[in-house]
Amino acid sequence: SGGEGWCANSSNKRVLVTHSDGSQSVQEIHNDLGLKADDKAGMMKRLRGQGVDVGDIDTGGAVEEDTDAPKSAPPPIVSPSFKSSFTLS
Repeated sequence: SGGEGWCANSSNKRVLVTHSDGSQSVQEIHNDLGLKADDKAGMMKRLRGQGVDVGDIDTGGAVEEDTDAPKSAPPPIVSPSFKSSFTLS
């Protein structure tokens, strides 16, 4: 569906799959039309139909913030095409 892995460019639903051996991978549900966001059993069924070994899935997609990272201001935006001049007399 364009791109690779988690960064693929697609509107299809992605879930974190825990496989039967305990490993995890992000998988795309190729045909997710009509699939409700809380239909975990339906998602697992479609993934299995795609040939994915599914033990469990996580649809949360939470990202943890690194609280130890120093906070800094973003760099100023400088436009090379904008020029200004004035004269004092």
